[in-house]
Amino acid sequence: QEEGWPLGLRPVNARIGGLTREPHHEQVSAGSISISSLHSPSPSSPSSSDLDSQVRFVVGGDGPKHVRLEEVREKHSLQDRVEMLDAVPHSRVRSVLVTGHMFLNSSLTEAFCTAILEAASCGLLTVSTRVGCVLPDDMVVLAEPDPEDDMVRAIGKAISILPSINPEEMHNRKLYSWQDVAKRTEIVYDRAMKCSNRSLLERLSRFLSCGAWAGKVLCMVMIIDYLLWRLLQPDDDIEKAPDISFRH
Repeated sequence: QEEGWPLGLRPVNARIGGLTREPHHEQVSAGSISISSLHSPSPSSPSSSDLDSQVRFVVGGDGPKHVRLEEVREKHSLQDRVEMLDAVPHSRVRSVLVTGHMFLNSSLTEAFCTAILEAASCGLLTVSTRVGCVLPDDMVVLAEPDPEDDMVRAIGKAISILPSINPEEMHNRKLYSWQDVAKRTEIVYDRAMKCSNRSLLERLSRFLSCGAWAGKVLCMVMIIDYLLWRLLQPDDDIEKAPDISFRH
């Protein structure tokens, strides 16, 4: 074990984890640039050259940008450095997170990202885009959304301070209460369930009252939207949330 590195971590095997739905707004391109820097460090980012020998990526999730990450891995022959897990069940999220030392969040829109809280509770140092982070400064390294390769600089900085991070202390910090979050979330869902669920005909009649012409146009738009929704997202393809009960 190299002195000062947590969990037996050596400078040559830092593992960076990422769990994402991989849609367009998650800025997967920033993650792609970080991964490609393993093969060809950018001269404009001094710290990126360090990533060549120090970093392994573990990427979990699925979505329209998944192919982009696969292409980057194949292009630079990084199969042994980048592990793709595809979709990860909720029950396995913790098991995936604790295999890493840092968590990469490259979202452009998530001002309050629950994923980085989960990563912090697992003792991971977070590298995130500066779009409104909720973690204290000593638990996160921020990167500017533009230019995208600033994420590489942030990863290099995170690697340099990783020896001073104590995962156990980070795990034990009482910054958030998951029980409290769960109770508040349950209240919101209970209120939503108590709201009346108007039928399609009831909603059409409300739109129709918006005006002689505007009402008819809105009804036509709503009918087309409804038909497209049923056609493109049939009930059989929607993942059902399991009802999990725990014994106390």
